[in-house]
Amino acid sequence: MSHAHPDHYQGAARFNVPVHALPETTAEIVAMGDKTDLPTGTPIPLAGMTPTVEITPGTEVIDGIPFEFEKVTGGEIHTTLVIKLSEQGVLVAQDVVYAHTHLWFLDKDFDGWQANIDRFAAETEYDTILPGHGEPTDPAVWAELTDYVNAGRELLGDDGDAYKKAITARYPAYRGVALIDVANAYMFGPKD
Repeated sequence: MSHAHPDHYQGAARFNVPVHALPETTAEIVAMGDKTDLPTGTPIPLAGMTPTVEITPGTEVIDGIPFEFEKVTGGEIHTTLVIKLSEQGVLVAQDVVYAHTHLWFLDKDFDGWQANIDRFAAETEYDTILPGHGEPTDPAVWAELTDYVNAGRELLGDDGDAYKKAITARYPAYRGVALIDVANAYMFGPKD
């Protein structure tokens, strides 16, 4: 479990396997409590979504492959898990990276986003980056994300509709417009 956003943990029970997460993520999931499946209205009990195995940052060898678990703060959410597979050149970036998808600026943590982008861009051993949203990508994503964060910093004011119009005009091919609507509802209140 990368972090405590329902789109990343709500379906965990369907896999019927132990769920692993950082302790901070587990605590945040527990604090949010039970959920409801939006399409069906079926209750999803907290017990089915709660991680049962604690991940400790550091390196663990699984089937002979070193996995480096790293706790990252800032940006989309205050705590997330990034997994590095250095031998394979793969960075499982989770929601530190969105590829051609509108970013979630709910916390308006533009500096946190940029710090993480800069940090991982400097780690040049990764040629495959697996984002939390969007298709697998490559290091070109770091410049794209920097451009988008700067645009968000410039355009996000106190009018969610104006922001959505401006950011989607600037990035018309990006997916995830619904992410802007959800974030706007939290930041500016629901539309009438």
